[in-house]
Parts: sequence; C-alpha cells; structure tokens
Amino acid sequence: DVGQVADGFGPPAADGQPAVDTRPPFVTRREWSFADAARNPTYWILLISLLGASGGYTLFLAHGVVHLQDLGHSASVGAWAVGTMTVTGLIGKVILATFGDRIDPRYLFALFMAVFALGLVVIVNARATWQVFFFATCFGIGFGGGLVCFMSVLSNYYGTRAFASLSGLAVAVNTTVSAIAPKVAGHLFDQGVGYGITFYILAAWGFIGAIVLIFTRRPDVMVGAAAVAADV
Repeated sequence: DVGQVADGFGPPAADGQPAVDTRPPFVTRREWSFADAARNPTYWILLISLLGASGGYTLFLAHGVVHLQDLGHSASVGAWAVGTMTVTGLIGKVILATFGDRIDPRYLFALFMAVFALGLVVIVNARATWQVFFFATCFGIGFGGGLVCFMSVLSNYYGTRAFASLSGLAVAVNTTVSAIAPKVAGHLFDQGVGYGITFYILAAWGFIGAIVLIFTRRPDVMVGAAAVAADV
C-alpha cells in the first residue's frame, strides 16, 4: 500500500502489471514442499559437503588445545586460537553478504570448505605461532562462512516454505554425525595413532566436498513446480 516491494522485485508497473522479478537465476521461483526437497539429491550433497568442516570444528573444540600442547604450545595459546576462530568467523559472513546476491553462494560455500580443509592440514604440525594463527583464521572463515552459505543455498534452491524443515533436518544430521569425529580421534589417540590421521581424513573430506559443490547442478525447478501444483 505504501509502494514497498519484496527484495528482488522492482516497483510495480504503472499499468497494474506485476512487479518485475529481478532476482538472480540461482534463486528458485517456486516453493518446494519439504518431502520433495528432501528427496532431491542436491540437498544431501550440500549437507554431506558440510559435514567435513563440522566434524573438524567439533574435533578441535574437543581435542584441539591438547593437540597444541602436544606440539609444545601452552594452554593459553589454545584459548587464543579459539578466540581467533570466533573473530575471523565474521569475515566469512561479510564475504557472503558482499557477494551472495551477485554469484551463487554455492561457489562461496565450496571456497569456504576448501579454506577450512587447508586449516585442518596446517593444524597437524602447527608448531609455530604463525601457523596457529593461520589455521585458526582458516577455521573461522571456513566454518563461519560455510555454515551461513549452506543456509543461503537452501533458501535459494528450495524457497522459504520448506526452509525451516530442511534446515532443522540438516542441523540434526550435522550435529549427530559431527559428534562422532572427537570420539574417533580420541580412540585413535589412545591406540597411539595420534590426532593427525583424523585431521587429514576430514581435510580430504573438505577438499572433495569443495570440488563436488562446484560441479553440483542446481535442482530442477520444475520438480518444485510439480510439488506446488500437487498441493494446489
């Protein structure tokens, strides 16, 4: 009534025609149902790609300080690394806010997963202070940016109606599966293997996930249209 329009749309035409849709092509024009979206392979590719970083994040929170102490650092350095991760996590969010309406956030998601994976490689032998700062920065940017990218891609690809249910399912799966990483790492450490193998496995997961994200196709919008038609 006061002339305002939803984001992504131009002002209404003077002749009463609908507002021009200016949203980028990677934003779906259809609202998916939860069941239809949950059966779509792209949803699970996105979620599985996130699990490597989530597992690495929980692994560091559980064993990271002890691992750094094994490398010769003090406990205060480990606490400082956690603080660095928290601060640098804002960088990833700023990057998404700056470019997320111009390019598909899926590509930013891939970048963040690769950055996090790089941090997992560095932490294995982070004996110098600069290496601690470097991997903590990678962790913050990678996980902080990757998580919000994941949510953005869900909204872009499947619409707002199914978003709450899809994100809720993703959080449940992500939290449950990523909690396994610290348990596995602790068991391997008790067997004399050390933490390095777990960090490397999760790093490989992150790099592979980044590559898969780049080449993943957006879901077919007509599938979402069919779901809407069925509901009507």
